Amino acid sequence: MKIEKPFAIAIKSKTPKKGQLMRISEVARATGVSTPTVRYYMKQGLLMPPAVTSRKMAYYDPRCVEEIRLIKELQTKKYLPLAVIKLIMQHERSGQEPAHLVDMREVLGEMFQPLDMGGKSGRLTFAELIASSGVSGTVLKKMEALGLLLPVGSGRDKLYDDIDVNIARNIKELIDHGLTIKDLKVFNKYTEVIREIATTLHDRIHDQHKENSVRPVDLSIALNNLRSLLAVKVHRQVFMELWNIRNRHKLLGRE
Repeated sequence: MKIEKPFAIAIKSKTPKKGQLMRISEVARATGVSTPTVRYYMKQGLLMPPAVTSRKMAYYDPRCVEEIRLIKELQTKKYLPLAVIKLIMQHERSGQEPAHLVDMREVLGEMFQPLDMGGKSGRLTFAELIASSGVSGTVLKKMEALGLLLPVGSGRDKLYDDIDVNIARNIKELIDHGLTIKDLKVFNKYTEVIREIATTLHDRIHDQHKENSVRPVDLSIALNNLRSLLAVKVHRQVFMELWNIRNRHKLLGRE
């Protein structure tokens, strides 16, 4: 795989002298973001904290410019949420090898790549989910109770995304084909298995600085392949077992 240049190279430069520090307005102009955005990034732990000289005056390390450019790049090109970007930047600051950092970006970028599913993108309220999916609120609530919909937030602040919309549409199609919500309860167990797989990958990403660690890219591919192969294998076995049981029952009935 082609190794990119280490992103946010300027973050690793020497600590600047006092005269090189920047006001927040200068950081905003240099990066093309608003001053409230700079403050928000700082509060979220995405930027190095400024040197506060008075109640209303703080000076920022020039390396914040490169950090903000990195944040915007990962948001616009890799579609990563800020929480994931924060993880990447923490690893960058800890002195990770460039190859490991590139692997991390590739795995996380693939994981959060928007799915080309059509329809409305971004966050949706419950009412918008009903309108976008064509599924009634009663059925959606049953889906969510079974863990088949995974919103963020709680109560009235719950928000859904395009994946939830398509999960709801898919479940509605299965119901139209004769399945019931209770029949689909088994997928709750499936989501728990996926969580365990994601946890394994997450832990490996955190451990990638250790000697002889597994590359996250290779681990992700291997885990997905294993999941697909096991699904095919289990489906085949179950159908053959049930087919044999039915045949035995027919033979016994004839006897």
